[in-house]
Amino acid sequence: MEAAHFFKGTEKPLEVWFSRHQPDTNQGSGDLRTIPRYLYTLDFPESRVISQPARTLKILMSELDPAALDQFYVKDGITAKDVTRESGICDGIPGSVIDATMSNPCGYSMNGMKSDETYWTICITTEPEFSYVSFETNLSQTSYDDLIRKAVEVFKPGKFVTTLFVNQSSKCPMVLSSPQKIEGFKRLDCQSAIFNNYYFVFTSFAKKQQQQQS
Repeated sequence: MEAAHFFKGTEKPLEVWFSRHQPDTNQGSGDLRTIPRYLYTLDFPESRVISQPARTLKILMSELDPAALDQFYVKDGITAKDVTRESGICDGIPGSVIDATMSNPCGYSMNGMKSDETYWTICITTEPEFSYVSFETNLSQTSYDDLIRKAVEVFKPGKFVTTLFVNQSSKCPMVLSSPQKIEGFKRLDCQSAIFNNYYFVFTSFAKKQQQQQS
């Protein structure tokens, strides 16, 4: 596929992760925690205005609490719908239709959708050595603090980062000047960038207790 065709109409920035080295095929895949992050964006000229509002929030959580992870292991008589309800995930974005699935013997993923085209998706890796949760949504908010708190309460991560892309036509610019404050966590980093048509904010957090011990 030609690059010009691939990028035609693509207005959402792309996040791409590259491994530092090719994994040894005899030892399985590489450790995700050692993979550096690179951000690639397709930016349009200032003369081109994107009239359709767009935003993407990602919450990437690691070092999850073992007790929180236990509910995402397959158990007799417990369905993915049960796990969605009992874990509190169902309360993430009220009014959503949710389709969830469990992996055997462990793991969970879901997709949620509202009638206004709001979507959200969660993917969970439960193994303690590399526990990880990714959360993504295009929900329009002036502040994402409550949504982030809900995610943190469910999964109880030791560390997490958030990324937010907002285009200039979106109605949630206030969040850019109001970095999240999450109880029990210390914000380690907050960075922002302005592109021709998009704003970008990155934040990282760690549990305060971890900071005191380190």
